Amino acid sequence: MATRSPPRCQGCDAVPVKDSESTSLTSAHDQWVDRDAAVVWHGFTQMSTYGQNRPIIVESAEGRELIDVDGSRYLDAISSLWVTTLGHRVPELDAAAREQLDRVAHTTMLGNGNRVTIELAEALAPRVPVSEPHFLFASDGAAAVEQAIKIAFQFWTNQGITERTRYLTLGGAYHGDTIGAISIGAGGFGTDVFDPLRFDVLRAPGYDDPGWADTAVAMISAHAHELAAVVLEPLVQGAAGR
Repeated sequence: MATRSPPRCQGCDAVPVKDSESTSLTSAHDQWVDRDAAVVWHGFTQMSTYGQNRPIIVESAEGRELIDVDGSRYLDAISSLWVTTLGHRVPELDAAAREQLDRVAHTTMLGNGNRVTIELAEALAPRVPVSEPHFLFASDGAAAVEQAIKIAFQFWTNQGITERTRYLTLGGAYHGDTIGAISIGAGGFGTDVFDPLRFDVLRAPGYDDPGWADTAVAMISAHAHELAAVVLEPLVQGAAGR
């Protein structure tokens, strides 16, 4: 809002006066964008141009669609970053969440158990190709990768084998954005600045190389004595675009 001061007169105080020509009403969307930019930091987002990029400010969702603060609808084509693949406000899922909230929202798993966690693990057990599996749940993919890196290292350490500290991964891989995850990942958007923090890994060619498997097997054989684990995306390198 622009202001100006009226001419001074002797004994008068300068009083700000609103410049009516400079004021205008903004849409609900623009107001929310301003509020957003003032207090929220968005990952993988250039905040200096955030408002100029016309971000969607979501008010609600229904099925496959997001609904913004102005009532416009958008197809959620990436399932809100692969999280809501079954859609939004699925009655069965919402009912299950409400039922659980009526029991308890959260309890620690450190040294204690939780009924619904046990039931979920029991339901998953016969569906994974592992004999007598045990599940360690994570809040997101990067956290799961970090846990896997540590589990592999600790497995060998618990057996008194201390030289297995390296990991073999593939070119073009993406495993998340925490330090361990970007270390075993192949880099990419916004990761270069963190290169000094990344630990060194052995890297075989990516899936786009016809000989990737033979090369990876040869590298595993050559470095078996120092490998803690081989890390790869078993189906597709989705986020890496392969």
